[in-house]
Amino acid sequence: MVRTYSNKIKDNIVLLQLQDDETRYFESLWEIPEGVTYNAYLILEQDTTILVDGWKHIYGEMFLEELRKFVDLKDIEYLIVHHMEPDHSGSLKQLIPHLSSKAKIVGHPLVRDLIKSFYGFDVNFYPVASETEMKVGSSTIKFYHIPWLHWPDTIASLYNNEVLFTCDAFGSFGIPSSIFFDDMPREEQERFLWYAQKYFADIIGHYIDWVSKALQKLGEVIERTKIVAPAHGPLWRNSQKIVELYKAWSSRKNVKGKLVIVYTSMYGFIKEMASTIAGEASKFFNTIKIYKFIDVHRDLVSDMLGDLLDAEAVILATATYDADVFPYAKYLIELLIAKTPKNKKILVVSNYGWGAVAGKKIASILQSAGFKVVDVIEFRSGRLLDNIERLREGVEKLARES
Repeated sequence: MVRTYSNKIKDNIVLLQLQDDETRYFESLWEIPEGVTYNAYLILEQDTTILVDGWKHIYGEMFLEELRKFVDLKDIEYLIVHHMEPDHSGSLKQLIPHLSSKAKIVGHPLVRDLIKSFYGFDVNFYPVASETEMKVGSSTIKFYHIPWLHWPDTIASLYNNEVLFTCDAFGSFGIPSSIFFDDMPREEQERFLWYAQKYFADIIGHYIDWVSKALQKLGEVIERTKIVAPAHGPLWRNSQKIVELYKAWSSRKNVKGKLVIVYTSMYGFIKEMASTIAGEASKFFNTIKIYKFIDVHRDLVSDMLGDLLDAEAVILATATYDADVFPYAKYLIELLIAKTPKNKKILVVSNYGWGAVAGKKIASILQSAGFKVVDVIEFRSGRLLDNIERLREGVEKLARES
């Protein structure tokens, strides 16, 4: 069941968190058995109340109930919308009718039209751009446009040079046991660094070139900020770790010796082949992650993309199907191309019944997308033993290729 959690992160700032362990597929795409949080924030100035973002649409009424614990909804004078994706803006539909007509909606200029389109409201809108400063009572909020992290309207906002609200940037999947990453036990920290990597690959990976641009804008800001507060996952008092990871991921830095094996298998031939490949690969690679998609089991595509993000090498194994590439393998390859840095060396392995087609097609697709295909190995199903030496040579070639 979903849970609400609210607590102060500073004397005048409240985290309003919805802990969602019911959504199985984030964006109806990414498997998240670990769950996810939606983080909104309420800033209680002496004479002004500022709301930062909201929750997913289906939790809109719960959001209003949580807000009412701290404030009369008509007293909210500013609502900052960092990003209009409905997991953050969805509760606007329930909230806006309760706001005063004087309340200002603050966001990138695109936000006004999106509110009208998504939810049917004309609002009292205050547009902001990079470096815009807004005086609110005795406080100052400075805005930074960080487009394509991961929508064109995404902004971050710096409150009094102390708290940086970053929306999806520096977020993660998972439901943390503590508000702050720094307060987690070490084992949980390691788990959430993985959730952050998985989140980056699934949600932001397609826009990886924009991450370094955002880091350039926010670099000095983050260094002097006391709290980095994203819209998903834990908050960061010491943000150096997550910033360094973003720098590594956006610079396409691979983990030396990391191999990801992805295979589909209809009737077990490729499953047997993949086991042989993994055994050979262990002679050359010190980290091997295997993702299988077979008749009785499918691994998590969301996790697969997380591991592909920083892998040095990839082995794709699948079959010819209807004189083409096995359909589910096509889907996985499309995601690989869309979400993964192209600085990967790839070995393609394929089997077939009456005609070799898939391997060469996959190689052509990957090469056209910018990947380095080091070899293509194709052989008839059931002939694994006759091709062991060929597989060994292919794995070694993959390992040796620079």
